[in-house]
Amino acid sequence: MPDIKTLEDHNRLVHALRNPDVYPHPVTEIKIVETHISTVLLTGHYAYKVKKPVNFGFLDFSTNDRRRQFCEEELRLNRRLAPNLYLDVIGIGGTISKPKLGDPRPWEYMVKMRQFDQAGLLSMLAQEKRLEVRHVDAIAEQIARFHAGAKGATENEPWGDPDLILRPVLANFAQIRPRLANAEDISRMTRLAAWSDAEWKRLKPSFTARKKGGFIRECHGDLHLGNITLIEGKVTIFDGIDFDPNLVWIDVMSEVAFFTMDLRERGMHFLAQRFLNNYLLTTGDYAGIEVLRFYLVYRAMVRAKITLIRMEQISTGSGRDAALSEYQKYILLAAYFTRPQPPALVITFGPSGSGKSRFAQAFAERLGLIQVSSDIERKRLYGVPLKDRSGAARGLYNADAHERTYARLAEIATELIRYGQRPIIDATCLNAASRARFQALAEQLGARYVILSCEAPVDILRERVRARAKADNDPSDAGLDVLERQLASMDKLTPEELAHAIRVNTTSPLNQATIDVLRAHLESD
Repeated sequence: MPDIKTLEDHNRLVHALRNPDVYPHPVTEIKIVETHISTVLLTGHYAYKVKKPVNFGFLDFSTNDRRRQFCEEELRLNRRLAPNLYLDVIGIGGTISKPKLGDPRPWEYMVKMRQFDQAGLLSMLAQEKRLEVRHVDAIAEQIARFHAGAKGATENEPWGDPDLILRPVLANFAQIRPRLANAEDISRMTRLAAWSDAEWKRLKPSFTARKKGGFIRECHGDLHLGNITLIEGKVTIFDGIDFDPNLVWIDVMSEVAFFTMDLRERGMHFLAQRFLNNYLLTTGDYAGIEVLRFYLVYRAMVRAKITLIRMEQISTGSGRDAALSEYQKYILLAAYFTRPQPPALVITFGPSGSGKSRFAQAFAERLGLIQVSSDIERKRLYGVPLKDRSGAARGLYNADAHERTYARLAEIATELIRYGQRPIIDATCLNAASRARFQALAEQLGARYVILSCEAPVDILRERVRARAKADNDPSDAGLDVLERQLASMDKLTPEELAHAIRVNTTSPLNQATIDVLRAHLESD
């Protein structure tokens, strides 16, 4: 019986599979897509993925049995997010030069998928500057929902244990080191390895707590733009990890870090922050931010390693140079993630309809801030669905609920600042005591303190609140009655507070000058 043992054997099989007569359906043209671990044959309606007989240490497809096993895992795992894309595992019989698909005595296997237009890959859209906010929003929503429903690791399973988290991190550096020749590249990698080891030691108790908290789940494992496509206009996530359960059963924040890192590497910083913030607003997993930087560095190193492996499979000098340049981009990005930011706390100020949430989101995306919403956290505290509009009737706006909500906002802000992030608290903060709480917190943590005073004429406020209630798509329950009470009772900013304030006219679009003013406040000594 034939056996695929070498890449030469694999290439001979792929050559034979380029014959349209092999397939039980009409084929007019066959195109090939190569990765470092698989060959994909595009036949028109269907795509067939054949795994290469490779063993990179972190991945072992070297035997027929292993390739069959991982084909079956690929089908099972990817049907969770793309059930209409992943169709079957097909056995290959016959000979290497004359393969027969569906043979009852197979000696090789491949995954059969529904073929889609490669132009719809989000990596292509990004390259052509056609990636849109709506695409990233859909991914954040889909991944948050996917994580919520994914299986969680039990305490008796090893997944998510600190030692197991470290294993692929160390493997990355071990696999990169022998592939480097330049002294500067080796020095950078050595520094990143030392940082990762020290950060892992510091975070060991947090990793343990994350597992106990149920955040180790059966994830996708390889969430980047090249593994997401548009099918009939809808975002479809495919090609998750199938070859190592330790890379699938991971902290959900590791998955979030991968996609965030990928957007950052492509220069799409505001989309990266939008994705991260939307995920956090949906899930409330602000505690996960403590481990985010560790995973951002790890994910950048994963892509760096893959780039070097791909470079070894490239024969042309120009192609190898391009791959090395890409590797260095990932290394520089990883180094950037290790650098802490000056601590800062930003709060918004303004009644309902003043544009706080819209402008908080815009500032967060452009300046790398973490948005925390009082409307969302209030409902999360009381177990009320975000789209439920009965908050006032349930007592979510009485004095006790107000105190609980602002205490929770302060708790999240404290966590984020201690984790090296800069929160923007999206809340009315109309009460002087509420603002004083945040100012005292900033002083206690040595953080810069900024108030965004969001301002609009009263008739505009009323018009916005009416429109919001009619649209019924906002987490805020505040109606005109709430707005009128706010206008009658709000505490204006004191002269001392005005020294920390940036006034924003929310009837006009956010402009670069205002962004630069806030940036200067955040970065000043």
